[in-house]
Amino acid sequence: MKTKTQIHLFTVLFCLAWTQYTHAMLLPDWNFPDEDSRKLEEGDLSVLVRYKGDVRNLWGVFDASVSDWFGRNYFAKQGGTEENQLARLRDRNREIRRRVSEMLQEIPNHAEFIRDIIEDLSEFKETPDNFGERTAILVSHGTDRYFAALASLKSPEAMQILMSYLEDERQVGNRPVSSPAAKGPVKRSPNWYVMVRALDHELGEESPVHWMNPWSPSKPKLTESRASVSERLRQDIRLWWDSPKAAQYWPKEKLASFERQKQQEKSSIWHRWGLINVSNHLGSLIAALLGSAGSMFWLVRKLRKGV
Repeated sequence: MKTKTQIHLFTVLFCLAWTQYTHAMLLPDWNFPDEDSRKLEEGDLSVLVRYKGDVRNLWGVFDASVSDWFGRNYFAKQGGTEENQLARLRDRNREIRRRVSEMLQEIPNHAEFIRDIIEDLSEFKETPDNFGERTAILVSHGTDRYFAALASLKSPEAMQILMSYLEDERQVGNRPVSSPAAKGPVKRSPNWYVMVRALDHELGEESPVHWMNPWSPSKPKLTESRASVSERLRQDIRLWWDSPKAAQYWPKEKLASFERQKQQEKSSIWHRWGLINVSNHLGSLIAALLGSAGSMFWLVRKLRKGV
């Protein structure tokens, strides 16, 4: 019994340590002091003030708050059921994300930081000289976490960057990755597919590709070819991005362009309507004049006959 308990405890500690280690690797050079992290876990959001404009650490906090591990030890010490602890933890993390999201969006080009990491990973080619332990961890996670971070933020700048990867066929690294579900190594998904998956997850029922989720075993398998399904996914994303349904995520330039187009269409409609009205009035006037002329001709003839 004692041995089983020890094994269980070791497993828990190992998982915690591995999660923290891999998380530190996911955002390079994230340097958030332990004291500030502790205060944040306790719900003291005032500590964020000193990181105003610090895009690297703000992204680190934002990314950490997405996980249910951030602050779990603190809430565990507060007592209560595990369900209650998890509910309070998620409420607290949601509030952290809201505040950090506001701070990130105040920084120009805040999403470029994540794009740079995605680009570095996408361009990485493994060689015997550059594939160390740290690189192995980064490459094993691929671009999934970074696309998920951008999709979770959903700022206009982040969404614009996500859309820029819709045709990106690049894959991280140049070796297959292990997949227990496939019982062996599988080819890594291209960036566009990873991006669509992250966006679909964040948008939920509002997702334009919610009709088909090939990464979910609960969805029925489609009979179409992979190429056909891929094009359908991308086309649905394109149509959604250019429709008013996505307007809340548009950058200012795209929103301004849409408003100008609407105004031009409105003006065109009124212009056409005006021409139709003028044409109708002109037709009525001509008809009236012809009618009057006919009446006058008839009257003159009657008068002449009378004379």
